[in-house]
Amino acid sequence: MNVLLLLIAYVLGRVARIDLNDRFDRAAEQGLTRLAHILPGSFAGGLLLLLFVALLPLALGFGLLLLAAVAEGALVHALAFCLLCLVLGSESIRLSYERLEQRANPPEIQKRLPDLVLDTLQRYFVIAFWFVLGGAPLALLLRLLQVAERKATRERLKGGWPVLSAVSQVLEWVPLRTAALLVALPSRVGALFVSGSAGTLVWFGDRLTLCRALSRTQPGMDSRQVLAGVRRRLGLAFLIWIPVLGALDFFLR
Repeated sequence: MNVLLLLIAYVLGRVARIDLNDRFDRAAEQGLTRLAHILPGSFAGGLLLLLFVALLPLALGFGLLLLAAVAEGALVHALAFCLLCLVLGSESIRLSYERLEQRANPPEIQKRLPDLVLDTLQRYFVIAFWFVLGGAPLALLLRLLQVAERKATRERLKGGWPVLSAVSQVLEWVPLRTAALLVALPSRVGALFVSGSAGTLVWFGDRLTLCRALSRTQPGMDSRQVLAGVRRRLGLAFLIWIPVLGALDFFLR
């Protein structure tokens, strides 16, 4: 059922171009930054903020279980779908690609594209992975952790921020790299992931290194063509990602 909800949310987002995710992100970032401001900027502060971030999905999961026991399953699925629409991608991702394609010069495209690819993989692929396998609570947890890694929270937490970053990177490790492999295979970049020491470096390297490989510009290639190609591959990969997650969910259950 989670796979069907994911497909509906994806189609709805493409057709209706709803921008609920940006509103959720802004509200979550403001709340987390204010909370981080009153916490110690040490390792203990990071643990406290992590505990708070984990309590919200835990409460959501308990609430959904309680609701399933006293009401019809359709209501539970409806609430899970609404939450998925809040945490899965946004219209601003599409607009970010279009603005970069229309206004930026080639050096700026090369500079900004890896961050944009990483944002897309995190907002779509990672969230989808944990929604299908763990339901709405895990999807919410991942998005809150991703939002908590932003600059404002990092500046407030100081020494406590690496705690959140470490947990987020552990949970993102498999879905992020698997999704990147799916994006890369139809292109020349796929060679980086399937053979040689470069593939090993990218697979086990940090997230931004992986996204630089996905969006790197070959000599003589037009940067805008690279941008358009990466965008097409990401869209195609997500459509393939949905049945892959469905099959994984079926075998795991």
